[in-house]
Amino acid sequence: MSTKVIDTSVLPKTERRRRAPSGTATAAAVALAAAAIVPLLLGDFASFVGARIAVTAIIGLSVIVVTGYTGQLSLMPYTFVGIGVFVAAHTITGWGWPFWFAAAFAALLSVPLSVLVGLVAVRLRGFYFAIATLTFASAVGATLFEWDAFTGGQKGLSVARPVVGPIDFGGDKAYYLLCLATVLLLVWMVMGLQDSRIGRAMAAVRENETAAATLGVNVMKTKLVAFVVSGMVAAIGGVYHGMLLQSVTRTPYQTPFVEAVGVTLVILVVVGGMRSPWGPFIGAAIIYVQLEVFRTALFLQYFIAAVTAVAFVVVLLKLPDGLVGLIKHEAANVRRAPRRGGIRVAIIIALNVAVFYAIWRLSQ
Repeated sequence: MSTKVIDTSVLPKTERRRRAPSGTATAAAVALAAAAIVPLLLGDFASFVGARIAVTAIIGLSVIVVTGYTGQLSLMPYTFVGIGVFVAAHTITGWGWPFWFAAAFAALLSVPLSVLVGLVAVRLRGFYFAIATLTFASAVGATLFEWDAFTGGQKGLSVARPVVGPIDFGGDKAYYLLCLATVLLLVWMVMGLQDSRIGRAMAAVRENETAAATLGVNVMKTKLVAFVVSGMVAAIGGVYHGMLLQSVTRTPYQTPFVEAVGVTLVILVVVGGMRSPWGPFIGAAIIYVQLEVFRTALFLQYFIAAVTAVAFVVVLLKLPDGLVGLIKHEAANVRRAPRRGGIRVAIIIALNVAVFYAIWRLSQ
């Protein structure tokens, strides 16, 4: 008797969800909850690192929208982060606005710049698009971020963490929870964007612009919308980044730092998973946990940088979906063969923990 195999990719969305295994979603939820609790148990410093990972994940979502969904390599996300940082400094500390008003205002102020850059950049493809955004990042760093009234000059500005009613988010633990809640909300929104009509148009443009245009997709409009949404998300991330640091200067948003950080952010997202909103979480966690654990061992900083570069090349060649894709692959193996797949996953985790612990011991 033959068995009929159903291709779930062609089923309606409701059918795909009905047939999707609930065990994977449950395991993912448990893993996320456990990861969220760990920084709170380890103290204020771990909570600060957790908040930094969450803020970086917010900024990384801007790369997901413009590069992962639409296939356009933008190297100026950190320019929009800078806008959010200094808007937060003026509106929260200077004018006494609530932080959610400041975040909305920063997102709104990013639109004129993203439209201006986008109208030029979206006419280009691939490498030329990346060079255009890199050039604009340098130009903004030499103009807007040289404006002392906006940046506070060499001295910089301070950014106060918010107080909402009886809740004071000034402490690292409380602020970590605020950042975590915000990034989860934005992940949900970005995932919704992927399933929307404009999200499907972005996917079509990413795969083949000519074919997308043939099917009636307005390629220029789609790329421009992606670039604007990306800028808004990065600006919101900038508000939270400013509140995380509490003291900001203009140097990171000028040449050569803004270009270097932009490239690093793209690498971080690619390693985590370019087409998944969870990719920035994984990439940021890997980078920042290593940097903080091995902070006292300077020679290991160069080792980590070299390993990250190698990992980037390996991901590009062997793992087009990044570590998120690898995790999904191993989860599928566990579903097909729970015992063998579970043992394989346990061995992989144990080996990574052992290597990490050995390097940490050498650094002491």
